[in-house]
Amino acid sequence: MHPTLFSNSASDLALQKELLDKDLPLRVTVASAATLLTLAYLPIVVPVVALIGYLLAELAHNLLQHAFEKRGFRSKLLSALVLINSGLGMTCFILPPTLMWFEPGEATKLGTLLYIVGAFMSVTLVRPVYLQLAVVNSIPPMVTLLLILFDMSTRLPWNEMLFMTMTVSLLIAYVLAALLSNHRVQQELSAARDAALARVETQGRFLATMSHELRTPLNAILGLAQVLSDKPDASGDEADVIRDSARAMALLVGDLLDHAAIEAGALRIAPQAVDPAALVGTQLRLWQPRFAERGLSLDLRLPMAVPDLVLTDPTRLAQCLGNLLSNALRHTRVGGAVMEMTMTGDILDINVTDTGPGIAEEAETRLFRPYEKISPETAQPGGSTGLGLAISRGLARAMGGDLRYERPPGHGARFRLTLLAPRPTLPPVPPAALPERGLTPGLQGRHVLIVDDIATNRMVLRLLLSGLGVKSVEISSGREVLAALTATPFDAVLLDIRMPDLSGPETLKTLREAGHLLPVIAVSADADSGDQSRALAQGFAGYLVKPLEAARLESELVRVLARSQDDPAPPAA
Repeated sequence: MHPTLFSNSASDLALQKELLDKDLPLRVTVASAATLLTLAYLPIVVPVVALIGYLLAELAHNLLQHAFEKRGFRSKLLSALVLINSGLGMTCFILPPTLMWFEPGEATKLGTLLYIVGAFMSVTLVRPVYLQLAVVNSIPPMVTLLLILFDMSTRLPWNEMLFMTMTVSLLIAYVLAALLSNHRVQQELSAARDAALARVETQGRFLATMSHELRTPLNAILGLAQVLSDKPDASGDEADVIRDSARAMALLVGDLLDHAAIEAGALRIAPQAVDPAALVGTQLRLWQPRFAERGLSLDLRLPMAVPDLVLTDPTRLAQCLGNLLSNALRHTRVGGAVMEMTMTGDILDINVTDTGPGIAEEAETRLFRPYEKISPETAQPGGSTGLGLAISRGLARAMGGDLRYERPPGHGARFRLTLLAPRPTLPPVPPAALPERGLTPGLQGRHVLIVDDIATNRMVLRLLLSGLGVKSVEISSGREVLAALTATPFDAVLLDIRMPDLSGPETLKTLREAGHLLPVIAVSADADSGDQSRALAQGFAGYLVKPLEAARLESELVRVLARSQDDPAPPAA
């Protein structure tokens, strides 16, 4: 729908305020300069009082605008006050130059005319969104022009006076036409911006829904494949193929959703206080066995000390490093890779250099394009979507840094990851511990309550827990939790976040209000780091992302149960 002439939506008025705020320093500078210039011709009290009146009007306009926003741009009284105050401000703004017209000399009259033209330009360029405001601010310079015409009528013959009247009329008509044109353009831009923001919000909801819906069936496939591969009488190779394919599918889904989020501008970053050396060390230990399987080395170099704590998103940083190390592993046949980390000011700098064949010069421009696969003939077996580097660059830029390719001396490839990582004042978030299967006798005989509205998800959790020696009870609703905890003592609860009758956070709040302090671990198909941070802030003791890995489930249970012995459960937010 085409915006109407006098429509003033909240977004229109917010845009008008933004334009006025940006132009404020220039307006104040011009008004002050005009005051200094007119001091040579007018009594000092006139320009000084006019400047003070103008500055007070600007201050009052700012206060009225804030009150206007709080009322939702609907108060007629405030609207009238804004318009009256703005008209008075423009009057003070143009009063000294107007009085200059009546001073002797051609220079003073030329200065007055130029000042009037400047006032009209300010109205048409800075005040076109809120049309009523523009009309009110046009009145003082128009009155000045009429005064000039009246003054000239006593000194000019009728034919010259007619010419001047026609000229002034054309000027006023052009100003009004330009004002209306700019008003319509600004309204269309505001409507387009609102539509774009609505599309981004819709895309964000779509991405969250798709992530949840795709990860739920993947959870069943990967979970059951892990259970089958652990059975002594199972066909191990076939189960391993299903498991590895499900993991690859989960990574592909994650990459596609992350890429879509970056393209839509819906990517969320959740900075936390982390130990960068510990986080990079965790990635090193995670990837060293994979490099060793192919006869390659993976080392970490710290040529200089790095801070114990920096503020960054640990999940996204680990994702970037994983993509870079996966890329190095895929394209290196002999030698290996080296990670090097330094810190300059608030910039964390991590280089990943491999001894592979490197990147051809003609291919460098395509490195960070989505779905581009560079040098497929040098890649090791194992598929690639061509999204890893594009996603990593998008993540790096979202975290205030960048990802660039550099050609190291000799051969190979080097990717330089930089991130804005200031020193925090918050306590650190420890990196996720690497799981060590079979070394957790503390889980034997533990009793866990599973809460999920989907039967397949409950079955996967039950089978994975059984493989860890953990007993479990299943229920399908958050409303059944209190009764279950009253009937049987449990060591922990695995609670699905999204349930139809009572959500995970609502269930947690109900438990805490009833006095149950056992640890509750959130289980969710929402893999965004912001979702995890929000869940931990709500009082969950841990967070597991579907599709579930047995090793990750094991390590999270061990961590949460060990901590619960030392610290009581936090209250639900």
